Parts: sequence; C-alpha cells; structure tokens
Amino acid sequence: MTGDNVTNDFLDNLGANQYLKMHNKERPKMTKFLMFTKESCGPCGLVKRYIGALEDSRESVIEEIYLEDVSDVPIPEENLSLAKKYGVTATPVLVIADANGELLETYIGGLPITQNIRKLWEKYDV
Repeated sequence: MTGDNVTNDFLDNLGANQYLKMHNKERPKMTKFLMFTKESCGPCGLVKRYIGALEDSRESVIEEIYLEDVSDVPIPEENLSLAKKYGVTATPVLVIADANGELLETYIGGLPITQNIRKLWEKYDV
C-alpha cells in the first residue's frame, strides 16, 4: 500500500484520522456548526463567553448566524433562510449539519449547548 491508493478496508482498520496524520494531510472540514444568536439574547452571550473561556481552537468552527430583531439593520436574507431551513424560532440554537447542509443535530438553549459542545467536537472529529 503506497501513495493515495489505500483501500477502504485499510482506512477502516487504521482509522482515517491516523492515516491522514501519517501522510501529513488534513481531514476535510465536512461538519458545519451553526450558532443562531442575537446580541439582545442573554443566554446567547453566556454561551459565547463560555465557549471563549474554553480557549479551544475548535471554537473557530462555529459560524454565528445573527437573527437580531431589535436593530435598525435588517436581518440578512441568508440568515433568515438558514433559520427557516433548520426550523430555528428562538436563540441560542446550535445546529450541526453535514457538508451538504443536511441537519444532523440541534441543541436549543444555553445549557444544552454548553454541556455538549466539547462532546460534539469530539463526536464530529473537529
């Protein structure tokens, strides 16, 4: 087995992460972490501070989607479309989606998000 002609069986036995590390390759970032938030949302601020306090480089995978409704600036149409697609009606909400945008998991509220974020990073190999 040489080069990139590695069989799926070998990857299954060795583990894709170990193979990629051995060959100095990065795993493609396939999983999306979308945090629906508002500046005026108290629990949203707590979630942001908690994740920031973790001082974990993986926090950079979280894309914040602002749904501010008390600002003079209208909510971007793209943000509204994403909220509609994933059924987001309140904040904070963490949506985990695959590379194609298919919903994998949803966490609603500050406590479920903060209790599970590190486990989710591990689960989705971030």
